[in-house]
Amino acid sequence: MNNDTVSLSGLQSRCELSVNDGAGDEAASLAFVQAVVPLRRLLISEETLRDLWHIETKLLEASPP
Repeated sequence: MNNDTVSLSGLQSRCELSVNDGAGDEAASLAFVQAVVPLRRLLISEETLRDLWHIETKLLEASPP
């Protein structure tokens, strides 16, 4: 898989993560990349990954602290 910076930045922005703008959580972006790259190698579509990311975000927001 060609993980060029533009492709990865595009996926991050579609998943509503900060894209190297200095604001936001660097650890979350790193975890995202570490999770997404192997899944993309398994040919899981960006759309599916984005949908799963949005579901996970909603679950995290709904869970008690």
